Amino acid sequence: SSTVKNELNIEPGMHRVNWNLRYPVPPDIQGGSAYDERSPRGIMALPGKYAVKLTVEGKTYTQPLTVVDDPRSKVSQADLVAEYKLATTLMDAVARDHQAVDQILQLHAELTELRKRLAGNPDAKGFLPAIDDLDRKASVIENVLYQSHAKTNEELLNFPTELNSKIAYLEDEVDFGDGAPTKQFQEMARQYLGEL
Repeated sequence: SSTVKNELNIEPGMHRVNWNLRYPVPPDIQGGSAYDERSPRGIMALPGKYAVKLTVEGKTYTQPLTVVDDPRSKVSQADLVAEYKLATTLMDAVARDHQAVDQILQLHAELTELRKRLAGNPDAKGFLPAIDDLDRKASVIENVLYQSHAKTNEELLNFPTELNSKIAYLEDEVDFGDGAPTKQFQEMARQYLGEL
């Protein structure tokens, strides 16, 4: 059993809820991170037994749910589990990438505020070059983790794809079909995780 928490808006009188069988995606980078194809979609749930919980006015209702594989699929459960594990590892890497970028963005904001506080203070002049150097070093790391220069999907056509997009696209490809991840996918995952 796995835990998936999705918040649903249920209209009065509605008796059916559709779940796309995908786990939630990690939070996006503050201010948005652009993906030139599509944003991550979330990992597809494995066939198995789940529990659906609905909480209304403080009362929780639970119902069993069984997700079955496509009957036309000839893929083994072991292959599906291998696919799921690699996809999960990659989605966790996207989350770590986004978290690191958010920390860098917070650092940029704090350094900007520190510059303002030190402006006009003659005793602080020696600190300003160190602050600028730290800000530059943080920007170098930030620009490896995600494409900070592009603010829209169209702008990404003018800039190279960076690590968060590469990992997210690989996760999407791993999770796209039914089957164990290919050797190439595993090698790409090792490379991207090493870079991260």
